Amino acid sequence: PADSRPAAREGGGRRREAVPACLGLLALAARQAAGTPAPGQEVAIDLAEAAEGRYLLHLPKNYDPERKWPVLYFLPDAGQKTTPAPMVAATEGTDYIVVGAGYAHGGPAEADPKLLDAEQKVFRAVLADVSQRASVDPKGTIVSGFGKGGFLSFSIADAAHPDLAAIVLIGATGSESYRRTVKTYQGLSLYVGSGETDPACPYARPAARSFRKEGAHVVYDEYAGLGPKLLGASFDRQDE
Repeated sequence: PADSRPAAREGGGRRREAVPACLGLLALAARQAAGTPAPGQEVAIDLAEAAEGRYLLHLPKNYDPERKWPVLYFLPDAGQKTTPAPMVAATEGTDYIVVGAGYAHGGPAEADPKLLDAEQKVFRAVLADVSQRASVDPKGTIVSGFGKGGFLSFSIADAAHPDLAAIVLIGATGSESYRRTVKTYQGLSLYVGSGETDPACPYARPAARSFRKEGAHVVYDEYAGLGPKLLGASFDRQDE
């Protein structure tokens, strides 16, 4: 009947619209099954060469595989859980691929060359794996760390130099003992952030001045009234 045709056409339109929607869901499921998160999501990636056999990968909400994205590689303090969450929050979940990585060696930071080599090996393996899963800017790597992770960022910088874009130190000052092959930070962007009551704070400001003398572009922030929990309660030590 004539009066049934519009309903039939409307139903057909809904069915046609459902096809690309289903295909999109299938593509999303395939991507997650392969270990690549959807934009704005985080997944745990199994990788034998990574610390604890895995790392965490977060793609930005505005991720587009047609362009290259910087990687923000984040190391926690000793005793803290592996997570990209602090850097995802700091970037509002946009513009950066964020990696949460653990350590080849537990406990406090040490400047033993063999241990530093092991951390560099983990970094290189994880970064290579991320490059296989996402569209990465090879000159856009940012190494960031909190506490122990800050000190070890200098060892990681050795592995990435000269392709490293920046270093972000939070609650850490850096140490010459962690710097072996990088002789100068000329032109490198460096952020140093410290809580006012953090035990590392008295050393952070002189460290920032030292990096400036070496030619780095340094931003230094000191957070009034804050201490070692500068990154917030979501990043508490696992044993607390």
